[in-house]
Amino acid sequence: MQARTERSENPNREMFIKKQKLRRKPAIRASDETLNFAKGIQHLKTCFGHAYSAESGSVNEESGEPFIPIYNSTFDKSGRLIITADEEGLIKVWSSETGLLLTNLKGHTGGILSNDVSPCNKYFVTSSVDLSARVWDIYSGRCLTAFKGTE
Repeated sequence: MQARTERSENPNREMFIKKQKLRRKPAIRASDETLNFAKGIQHLKTCFGHAYSAESGSVNEESGEPFIPIYNSTFDKSGRLIITADEEGLIKVWSSETGLLLTNLKGHTGGILSNDVSPCNKYFVTSSVDLSARVWDIYSGRCLTAFKGTE
């Protein structure tokens, strides 16, 4: 009887406990599929940036090697390719399975701000600070078209 009296006499405590229960987030559990995927991942390469050029003054603090910072990167829709782009307009396509560089693509004269892969996974587009956008064939590396903006 006394316990009931204490609870009714302290409604703030009950409200506090209710709020705490509402704030609790449910535990996130990884599915078997996610765990199997994570087990299959292996470290292939640490990429601080693209190879050095004379214009770049960036140096990797760990290794002391010069590099050009990567502005952005994206996977293709299959997850087999990684596309990286740097501040000097160079695009590189890598194998996500082996970590090897597959091709270098040149066309922009300024840093690349963004890139994205088409839903069909055949093309990707890049936009640059040089006010241009280019559409590329993801497998041949050929620039299919270029759009030039104005200031």
